Order: sequence, then C-alpha cells, then structure tokens
Amino acid sequence: MTEWYPTENDEKINDLMIQLREARAEIEMLMKWQPIIMQIEAISNDKEPIWQPIETAPKSKSIWFETPSILGKLPNGDVTRIKYHEISKEPGWFGDFSNGKIKNGCWLKLNESHQPTHWMPLPTPPRRRKK
Repeated sequence: MTEWYPTENDEKINDLMIQLREARAEIEMLMKWQPIIMQIEAISNDKEPIWQPIETAPKSKSIWFETPSILGKLPNGDVTRIKYHEISKEPGWFGDFSNGKIKNGCWLKLNESHQPTHWMPLPTPPRRRKK
C-alpha cells in the first residue's frame, strides 16, 4: 500500500472548504435577519411597516438582554413587546406586560393560547422636543 502525502492542491481545497463553510454560516445568518432588515428599511423610507408571520420573526440564541425585542400580535388582537428566548429552561416566546411602567419590562412566558401570530420591529421612539 502506498502512503498518501498532502499536496498543494489538497491544502487549497481545504482552504476553500473552510471559506465555503464560513460563507454558508454568514448566508444563514443574513437569511434569518432578512425580514427584520426589510422592516427597518421600510421604516427608514417612511413606509408603514407591515405585520409579518411569526415564523419569520428573528430568534436569538444569545443572552437575554442581547435578544432583540419586537412587536407581537397575540391571538386576541393585543399587541405587546415580545422576544424569543432559546437558552432558558423553557424556550419560547415571552411578552412584556409592564405597559412601559418598568424600565426593563416585566417578561412572562406566553402560554399556548397566547402565542403570537405576527410580528414587526419596534417603532422608532418619538424625538424629545427641545424646551
């Protein structure tokens, strides 16, 4: 049996495979964020944002405070700030029920009958008037 030794072409192929894996990961990340990017572009172009199906909402596997908040429409028509949290003991959608009275929110896991059906990015807060 003859021994195999890596050639220069093998190293190039290996480098290309690494680049391909990195590019695939970047494309997957961009695809995940595409719906929210489209909504942000609509807002920045003074277009009315539209409700998107909840299946297209951004989800994060990062720590709680790095997970983006978005607006969620619940089955009863209520709208609240929501975020999806995957690394908790019970992954799922959480809603902020503080009505803006608590700085960081009052986040509760949404039960099965209150799962959001649609989402859109949070609107830009109004600018403060100069006095």
